[in-house]
Amino acid sequence: MLLLVGCLPGLRGDAISSGEWPNYGNDAGGSRYSPLTQIDRGNVARLRVAWTYRTGETVGVPGPWGHYAFEATPVMADGTVVFSTPYNRVIALDAETGTKMGDHIVAFALP
Repeated sequence: MLLLVGCLPGLRGDAISSGEWPNYGNDAGGSRYSPLTQIDRGNVARLRVAWTYRTGETVGVPGPWGHYAFEATPVMADGTVVFSTPYNRVIALDAETGTKMGDHIVAFALP
């Protein structure tokens, strides 16, 4: 069993140490931990937003407490950020620029 676990890339530290975030919460356990050292106590106050992306799916959609919005937890691999929306769209963005690289509507039927 230990040999099998050691062979699974999602359970090892490969992605974590490379800066990728291939699973929800970064690793198979969802730890949300990154050993990267570029951000520390000395420079965290100087961080700025690099880019934002709006899907446009909830613009003007009224709700009981104002307008609806949503947040997604993306994954990142090979310089691409991927996330899904409440309307079954999967969107891929360039991690450096936020430019949309792809968009796909996932169709499914309930049994």
